Amino acid sequence: MGEQVVLRLRVRRLGGRSITLEVGVYGACANDVRAVIEQTLVSTSLDTHQSIALPSDVVRAVHAGGYVAAG
Repeated sequence: MGEQVVLRLRVRRLGGRSITLEVGVYGACANDVRAVIEQTLVSTSLDTHQSIALPSDVVRAVHAGGYVAAG
């Protein structure tokens, strides 16, 4: 209880209809990995519930912020 951890968020993959994020949870030093979580978010239509293209403003923001992981 009371331990501090560091969370790191990065974009693993930016696709046409989805974005995959990675959240890393670290202890006191960078190599003290506590957990790594991967989550894929899919953009969908509220009307048809089918996947649709990611909004262009989201894609631009991810690229402009340098959030896409290399490799």
